[in-house]
Amino acid sequence: MPFYRRTVVPQRLCPRNPPQPLSELRDVSHLATLSLLRQLADLCGHSLALLEDIEGHLLALGRRTDSLCRRTVRLRRRLPCRLLGPQEDEEELGKLRPGD
Repeated sequence: MPFYRRTVVPQRLCPRNPPQPLSELRDVSHLATLSLLRQLADLCGHSLALLEDIEGHLLALGRRTDSLCRRTVRLRRRLPCRLLGPQEDEEELGKLRPGD
């Protein structure tokens, strides 16, 4: 599963030309808080995209795993494993059959 590297660039942290001159500390504080909230919203968007990519890869991996499990069960039914004893082979097949 390839890892896609994403770069989050800080934007709009401090506007260069505020609409009104900042005269009180409260105005500066509100503007900084608003800028941070915008950055967090952008970061949430990036993290959501990453999680959706990971979810897609995990679903594909689950489908491939199920397919391989079914193939293994079919092969074991046709060609009993000679590495295990006859009883152990039947026990292994019994474990795999209910999920078939």
